[in-house]
Amino acid sequence: MEGTEAAYCTASGMSAIAAVLMQLCNSGDHIVASNRLYGGTHAFLAHFLPRSSNVTTTFVDVEDLSSVQKAIKPSTKVLYFESMSNPQLSVANIPLLAGMPIAQKSPITGLSISYVQILLTNKFLQTYHFQKLTHTIPYIVILCAS
Repeated sequence: MEGTEAAYCTASGMSAIAAVLMQLCNSGDHIVASNRLYGGTHAFLAHFLPRSSNVTTTFVDVEDLSSVQKAIKPSTKVLYFESMSNPQLSVANIPLLAGMPIAQKSPITGLSISYVQILLTNKFLQTYHFQKLTHTIPYIVILCAS
């Protein structure tokens, strides 16, 4: 799909989102996520991951890049948002978020390092309208049944 090197199919969007996040995060890690997410995804991030995996999430307005930057901490592993939120239909500025400098300082050397991955759910702007590679998003969940 979309000219990427790999793609996986799952039974639902939530199973795909859960699989990617549980692969990218370990106990004690942190996620920065949009405050405008599908309810099931919000519940997964706010309630399930903290209890089952000790992974916490800070919800921010992804249209405010300074709040996204402020929410990132050394334990942040993922920036997660939807291309067009469900059900509010607010559109994320994908090129700006994908190109945003995500810098962290190493606690040992003080040098700037970055381990934050970007995960995007793309439900409404299917592949005809949206090309992942043009926005350099490393992980994308496409909901084909919607």
